[in-house]
Amino acid sequence: MVVGTEVVDSAGSDGAVGVQQAHEGLGEHALARAGLAHDGEDFAVVDIEVDAPDGVEDLSPQIEFDVEIPHREDQFILFHVCSSLLQMVLGVGCVREGIADEVERYIAYGITYKDKKTPSVEEIMSAVGENELNQYIYTKMAVGSLNANDTLALTTRHTQFDSIVKMPHLRAQVMQIYNQTKSYLENPQPVSNNLLYGEFHENLKLKTSMPYMEPVYNILEKHHGKVIYFDFWARWCPPCLAEMEPLKQLRSKYSTKDLVIYSICVSEPKEEWEECLNEYSLKNRGIECIYASDYFGKDNLQKIRKQWKIDRMPYYLLINRKGQIVDFGTTARPSNPQFVSRIEEAVKDSK
Repeated sequence: MVVGTEVVDSAGSDGAVGVQQAHEGLGEHALARAGLAHDGEDFAVVDIEVDAPDGVEDLSPQIEFDVEIPHREDQFILFHVCSSLLQMVLGVGCVREGIADEVERYIAYGITYKDKKTPSVEEIMSAVGENELNQYIYTKMAVGSLNANDTLALTTRHTQFDSIVKMPHLRAQVMQIYNQTKSYLENPQPVSNNLLYGEFHENLKLKTSMPYMEPVYNILEKHHGKVIYFDFWARWCPPCLAEMEPLKQLRSKYSTKDLVIYSICVSEPKEEWEECLNEYSLKNRGIECIYASDYFGKDNLQKIRKQWKIDRMPYYLLINRKGQIVDFGTTARPSNPQFVSRIEEAVKDSK
């Protein structure tokens, strides 16, 4: 538990601000410090240092690094950045993984802010410099691709992965997820059964009682033998809205006899959903536009989101002609060429 947080350096002309926290679970003298100071350019330098007693699991005696993030005039935001980093450092089990996650986020934001482009993992690691955190950052990239049901990215980067990620526990984590993803892509039936029916065996005979899934089962029955594509989105989600045009392009590419598209809005109020339908011209395009709370019911919708692990937007599921979920997640987007090729395969496959 964090027992104290204080500003240790007041913001001066250089915009410096610091935060220091004490942590009860790490002992009386365990402190974490973070500081931000402008470097005279458009960025600020972050210094993070963690001192902990010897023998504390997952905390080395000292962790220290610098990273650039976009400069912000508001000192409260700088304080918040420091404080949130320290809360993470002192509040989770694996310090380096958590720090690497935050470092990647702020560096990526900084590069995007400065160069107006999304940085590659190589650019992020270059900004970090020679630091073991790069192993965690690269691992996160690899795991992200695998969680998006993509094994090709790791296969093509295998030599680079071997040269960067040396820690045995990180390599084991990646290979475990790789094997799971590869197995799913080769045989989606067990995972599909679990997502749709709550079962994890290939020869499914009895369905688990999940009444809240009935609206989904009705869709599967209504469009039996067709490819079904679910697009869950929210009005407040810019990436969701950016996929509206690609979704319409995807719709125009295939007959409704082959591909059925459900555009499912999960945000409130309903009036904003109706405005979006008009703004993005989604009506009368062969796309089933659904307001989720009305179609599924609010309680059922929450249970479906939990069953399908829909914890971010947008989120997609692709169901083939056999009724198997063959792809799912936030990267299964109509703007993703690799995913569109999977739709092409699903449409071409016969029953």
